[in-house]
Amino acid sequence: MTSLEKYSLRAILIACGLSLTVGEDIGTRYGHARAAASGAEEIISRTMHLVYSDLKRMKSEFAQLRDIDRATVSIDRFDFETGILQHATRFKPEIFASGGCYIRLEVLYPATQDDLSMRQDGGGHVVSLRNGSSYAFWRDVRAETSTEGKEFVHKVNQIITSRLDAMKMELDQL
Repeated sequence: MTSLEKYSLRAILIACGLSLTVGEDIGTRYGHARAAASGAEEIISRTMHLVYSDLKRMKSEFAQLRDIDRATVSIDRFDFETGILQHATRFKPEIFASGGCYIRLEVLYPATQDDLSMRQDGGGHVVSLRNGSSYAFWRDVRAETSTEGKEFVHKVNQIITSRLDAMKMELDQL
C-alpha cells in the first residue's frame, strides 16, 4: 500500500469515527486494537475494566446492574445507563424507572486545570502525580431517589473511589 493510499484510508476511517493505529491495526474510536499502549494508558484501561468487573460481581445485589453487560468500557472511559425515562433538562431533573441508573467515569492523562475548564459538563478533578504530571477524572453516578437508589449510588461511588485511589498509586510509580 502506497503512502497516498494509506493517507486516503486514514482520512476515510477518521471521517467514519475509526482510527488507524501505528501498527496498522484498525481500531474503534476508543482504540481497543491499539498495538502498544503507554504505561499510563494500560493502567487507566485496567482501572476501567476493574470497575466493570466489580459492578458485574454486584449484579445480583442491585436491580440497576441487571443489564451491566451492555456497559461501554474503553481505554479511558466507562459508561452505563439503563431505565432513564426522561433525561434532565435545564428545568426538570432526570427521571429514572425503578432500577434505572446512569454511571460514567472518564480519565484524561496527562491533564491540566485548563482541560477541566474547556469542558462544558463541568465537575471533574485534577490529580497531581509525583512525576509532575497530572490526570483529570470525571465521575457521575445517578439513580432514582429511593432508598435502594441512594444505596446503589453510595456503593458504586465507593468502588470507583477505591479503583481511582489504586490507579493513582500505580501512576505515581511511572
